[in-house]
This record gives sequence, C-alpha cells and structure tokens, in this order.
Amino acid sequence: MNILFFAALACFPTATPTDSADPVDSAEDSGDGSETGHTGEAGFAGTFDKYKTDSTASLRSVYSSGAGVYIVGTRGTAWVGSAESFAAYSLPPELSGMDVNDIWGGGKDDTLNLAVAADQGMVAFFASGAWSVYNIGARDNTAVAGDSLTNIYAVGDNGVFHFDGGIWSTLATPGVALFDVCAYASGAFVVGAEGLVLSCNSAGCTELDSGRSANLRGVACASSEDAWVVGDQGQTLHYTGSKFESIGSDTSATLNAVFMDGDEAVAVGNTGTALLYNGDDWLPMSTDTEQNLLGAHGISSNNVWAVGDGGVALQYKAN
Repeated sequence: MNILFFAALACFPTATPTDSADPVDSAEDSGDGSETGHTGEAGFAGTFDKYKTDSTASLRSVYSSGAGVYIVGTRGTAWVGSAESFAAYSLPPELSGMDVNDIWGGGKDDTLNLAVAADQGMVAFFASGAWSVYNIGARDNTAVAGDSLTNIYAVGDNGVFHFDGGIWSTLATPGVALFDVCAYASGAFVVGAEGLVLSCNSAGCTELDSGRSANLRGVACASSEDAWVVGDQGQTLHYTGSKFESIGSDTSATLNAVFMDGDEAVAVGNTGTALLYNGDDWLPMSTDTEQNLLGAHGISSNNVWAVGDGGVALQYKAN
C-alpha cells in the first residue's frame, strides 16, 4: 500500500461550533428564525433546518464532532461548519477533484481525527495537523469507519479492508457492491447489495442472514449485538446479536444512511425522506427538500446533521 504524508496548513478554519449553536439566517428557508430549533411541525416527529454550503455538489457524508461539522462530497468537495456559515477546507492534493464518498471522525479541536474514503482506492487520515494518504486498490472506496486511527475499516469495490495502525489487510471480497460500514471496539458491520450483511473483525468477516434481498445501504452500530441497517424499499432492520428484526417505517423510499444513539435513531434517504426512531416506532420527520439525503451523523439523537444532493445540509435540533 502506498502512503504519503504532508502538513495540513490551514485545513480547518477556527469556527464557533455549528452543531451546538442555533440555526442561523443563512439557512435557505429560515425566514426570521421562528421555525428553527423546534421538535417538529404538526404531523412530524421533528424538523430539519436548511443551511447554505454554497455548493451544488452531491454531499455524501458528514461528521458532527460537537465542535464543528465536517462534510465531504463529489469533485473533492469538503466543508467545515461554523455558527455563521460553511467554509471550504483542504483535502490532500491526491484527492483533488475526486469524489469523496464518506467521512468518519473522532474527537474534536486539538484531538480531531478524520478518515475519508474516496474513488480510485484512496483513503486519507487527518491527525495531529497532518494528512496521511493511502491507496488500497484500483477501484472506488465507498465507506470508512473505526473507533480510532489504529482500528479502521474501509469498504468498496476493492472489498473489505482493515487498518491496524501499520498495515492494511484484506478481510473479504464478497463479489457484490458494498455500501457502508460501521465499527465498534472489537469489530464492524458491512452492508451491501442483495441483502448482504457481514460481521467483521481484524481477522476476517462472516456473512449474516439478513432475511432480505433488497440492497442494504446504511448501517450504524454500538456493539456486536446492537446495530441498525437501512436500505431500499424503506428497509429498517434492527440486529440484536442473534437475528434481524424488521421494524416497519411506513415508507417505500430508499434509505441511505442511519445514525443511532442508544435506543433512538435517525435514518435519511431519497426525496428528502427522514425518519426518527423513538425506541418503539419509526416516525416521519420534516426536511423541506426533495433532494436525496445520503449521509447522517450527530452528537445525539436530538442533534443530527444530514447532507445530500444539490449541496443540501440540514440540521435537526430538538428543544
């Protein structure tokens, strides 16, 4: 695997935290602000508010640190949020103009760590003020996740890979498209086409029976016995360590991403679809957009960001 290092000069502008501040008037439809920061409009479990990123790119993933919101997307797009606006930040030059498909993060401020997955086999880490860049195959990487920069999983057209802080190891090459990965301290879940779910650790992967044939596109996990999987046809599956339980969402839209926080979760998908799981049921949320939503992350189930096509960046922040 090839690796390059360089100093990250002015990569992340100093900013008042977006994910702990109130939504601002730079939001496209915020008006006087009277519709922001509330739990939900009538008939909805919660309401997302729009922010302007000055981008028309497809925004594919977001990491909310508690002291900044980091977004990546097509054509090398990268934004960091502040209380007033979003500003571009610098990705490694090897990723210039390239589609960046996912971002994982840990920590904030001086302890901020990031990992991004991009086309053409590229994965990059940010830590201690510098980027490290790896190439783990010729084909595109779709997702990356870990619990530290010495325990990272990357998935995509090349297969499933694990990084232990020194080397990348190939764990599986399933032969179908892989869409997402989540990680916990001792393992990871990978989801893909045709109902594929893999349970992985640093030694390899085992296929689980999801009971589904639809494409599964998003996954979030807290442990080997607690994970959410979402996908085509509104699939929402909860894994409890022994089986997948389907918990109906009353939507047929494709769901692309899910964020979980304890017993609660938020899922987002095509045509502006967003859902809140309150511990018992999936309930609709208001997004005021028809754009496809591709990524979601938050610091809690009461403070979640979603991003998607057309440069859309949304925040749900409960009272």
